[in-house]
Amino acid sequence: MKQRSTFILLIVLILSLLGANQPTPATYAKQVSQGEEAIATASRSSSEMEAVQRYAQQTGQKVSALRQDYYWTAGNAFQPRNSAVTLGYNGGGCTYRASSAGLTSDDDALTADVQLPTGSIILGVQFFGYDINASANSDLLLTAYDGVGGFNNLASGSIVGEPGYTSIYMTLSTPYTVTNSDESLSLVWYSNDTASSLAICGGRVHYLKPDATPTNPVAAVESAAATSVERDSIAQLSSPSALAFAYKFYAGSNFQARSTGYTFSYGGRGCITPGGVSSLSMDVDIPSGAEIQGVRMYYNYNVADGSSPTIFLTQYDGAGSFADLQTFSATDTSAGYHSRYLALTTPYTVNQYNYALVLTVAMPNNPNVEFCGARIFYSYDNGALKGLPGQLAALPAQRSLRPAPFSGPADGVVATDTAPAAVSTSINAPDTPASRTAGTAESMGTAPAPAVADNADVLGLDRAPSADTYYFYRFIAGSTFQPRESSTTTAYKGAGCTYISGGSSILNAAFHLPTGARLLGVRMFYYDNVATDSHMFITSYNGRGGYSEFIVAASSGTPGYDSIYKQATGTYLIDNFNNALNGVWNSGSTTTSDSALCGMRAFYSMTFGPPRILLPAMLK
Repeated sequence: MKQRSTFILLIVLILSLLGANQPTPATYAKQVSQGEEAIATASRSSSEMEAVQRYAQQTGQKVSALRQDYYWTAGNAFQPRNSAVTLGYNGGGCTYRASSAGLTSDDDALTADVQLPTGSIILGVQFFGYDINASANSDLLLTAYDGVGGFNNLASGSIVGEPGYTSIYMTLSTPYTVTNSDESLSLVWYSNDTASSLAICGGRVHYLKPDATPTNPVAAVESAAATSVERDSIAQLSSPSALAFAYKFYAGSNFQARSTGYTFSYGGRGCITPGGVSSLSMDVDIPSGAEIQGVRMYYNYNVADGSSPTIFLTQYDGAGSFADLQTFSATDTSAGYHSRYLALTTPYTVNQYNYALVLTVAMPNNPNVEFCGARIFYSYDNGALKGLPGQLAALPAQRSLRPAPFSGPADGVVATDTAPAAVSTSINAPDTPASRTAGTAESMGTAPAPAVADNADVLGLDRAPSADTYYFYRFIAGSTFQPRESSTTTAYKGAGCTYISGGSSILNAAFHLPTGARLLGVRMFYYDNVATDSHMFITSYNGRGGYSEFIVAASSGTPGYDSIYKQATGTYLIDNFNNALNGVWNSGSTTTSDSALCGMRAFYSMTFGPPRILLPAMLK
């Protein structure tokens, strides 16, 4: 017995000595999602591992303590920043530039928005492409824009002469710490030919997660003469110490037309120049439970001008109702870059169970006016998040939302609509273009599982939340879905709904969900007044031409606004290392406002184990 006690004391002494040279428990004790643990063993390229090892050496940390994550956008979610550029679809999530704007290479580029949690550290970018072009190559940039004329290319690379599907990892020379208060981020792709022999199949940002809830970020530098209503600094709030603060910053060049007829070109430095009166939109993803305090708009006048852009922050319920939460126009009209902030009279509490949020900018018909971006300023209560892992308070994850028990008409149906009929699961049109080139054919795969009971995504009806599992929603308005090829033309029905007015029948939008989350199902909101069903597909892409449609649902055909929920077959684990995720809508053969997409809402969960202490490798 005495020998055993001596041995135990010896082990305790060794552990205490080792701990003296280790980071503090606050650094090592982390709540990690069980799904994230499963993905953490994924095979990474030597370039990625070298980037992580270099950062660990520079900061004196252990590689095992650095939580790697990815933000992946499929190629078919990239969009032109000049409306004259046309797109073609190669299949498998890959998009190519089919025509030129006839101006500069910057005008011909395709772009995609990047949103990462404040405090994230970007180490590199992986470019996925298709290249069988013997004479031209394509390039990818990760660029930061400050909204007032400044920009910084954080990473750049090219693929030259590689046959078929390929990828390249680009390490940042200096790791970039995300603040979201100072700059927006964009993935930008340049194709040096207008042919399907060069295609973008995806861009994947490699970053390190922040360890905990970000502390209050440094407020943006404001003019000393600015009035309180023009300032979105933390000092303007009544009790800043009780709240955590964050920003969402969107480059103007990532806003997209909500109707095909709107024209625009690239003004440079992340700004968009109108080619006529136009409305450009951006999906907004802010955690449920956060409070939006206000919006800042960035704009530029090439010459002194009286015209001005107007910005709207709008909520949509997917069932024909909407409300403008914030509306204001530019006030400065002198030449140069400007910004204007307007606080909401009453802070708006985000609820992605009930509403999708969209920023829309109305541009005048004036080439001297440029829209350069928008920044949303919001707060959240750290106390309400006690016990949750810190990263749930940061983007893109959300606070857990537990809505009131369901009652009344079917979820997503306005009160004046009749109850939906039995839901059909037949498939009229797959997620494919009308024609294919050899070697790129896609098929529907296995038939979808039988429809589950409606309202299965309402918490409290179908599952009892446990102490370690939290449930979340991600609601994307239909008006922010975009064509994946330019033969598709769209028009705005109103109330956040979009319909296809001609050409091919496919729209899509990127679904960025947290790594390790379990996607339980997706609800499609739509307007249907025709016999032909429209279809929703939730599709994953691997960046090399492979894809999987794992949630498929059809509109019911009930006249008016309606919705349908489709549960994922089994449990789909979000793996941002291996797959990009898109929501896809196929209108079938309808090209009128009688069939419109009004939104998609993902329902997902995250399960967390207790905080874990990472022991030195020799003790494992």
